[in-house]
Amino acid sequence: MEKKSFYKAFDVKFPGLKLGEHSFDFQVNDDFFNQYEDSLVTKSNVAVKLILDKQSEVLYILNFEFNGSINLLCDRCLTQFDLPINENYRLIMKVDSEIENNEDVDIIFVSSHDLVFNVADYLYEFILIQLPLKVSCDMADLECDEEMTSKFDEIVIKENDTEENNPWAKLQELKNKFKED
Repeated sequence: MEKKSFYKAFDVKFPGLKLGEHSFDFQVNDDFFNQYEDSLVTKSNVAVKLILDKQSEVLYILNFEFNGSINLLCDRCLTQFDLPINENYRLIMKVDSEIENNEDVDIIFVSSHDLVFNVADYLYEFILIQLPLKVSCDMADLECDEEMTSKFDEIVIKENDTEENNPWAKLQELKNKFKED
């Protein structure tokens, strides 16, 4: 899928909309994350509903509803599992002819000459925000693979048992050296 056609699927045409709420549906799946280089997520199935509330000719409130799951690897046992996602986010968009002078971080400014507003990057960022720092099977009410965790434990114990990796051995050497002096 070409980048241009990929992004076009996430365009929201806002000029000409009547005042009030307007609904847009998007599907965020594997193809979506393949468009982003080095993405932390590669597999997903997330339905996104955008409720665009046109307050005036220049002010829009965008409410995003995320429902679905993303596939992650457990940090403890490397098991793949689906993490459920059910979150809502809100953006405020203002149409302004002088967007370069505005520095308000809470409002997205769009040029009055733009005919579409692309939400793809916002969807990507909202999903990444939902990723936990530590990923474990228990987040999806699963048990870690005991065979894999025991193998990791064996490797860690072997590495820590060597003299060169033992920080206490170095301290013992220093202690003995000071006793001799």
